[in-house]
Amino acid sequence: MNILRGDLARLKRCTSIITDSGDGIPRVKPLKYTYEKEIVMYAYFRKLVYFSTECVFAPNAYRGHARILLKDLEKIDPSVIMNIIQSGESLVINEDRKL
Repeated sequence: MNILRGDLARLKRCTSIITDSGDGIPRVKPLKYTYEKEIVMYAYFRKLVYFSTECVFAPNAYRGHARILLKDLEKIDPSVIMNIIQSGESLVINEDRKL
């Protein structure tokens, strides 16, 4: 989402496995490189309770359009999501420079 929006400042903050949440407690993302489908399958087979209902407004929201775009790109190249994540991680942003 941040790449599509061109929000480089937020992209830099969110790409780390451990990020500062602002309240002093770090946010850890152990499943960062795991596809959503794999997480849902794991929860299903382990009989874990998980929230699987999408917001009714999501398909028409910007996030819904981004999801459709990613699914279409995945049909062409299955590694597109990992490539986008790695691209975000490899960006070096000079914080002294105004965008």
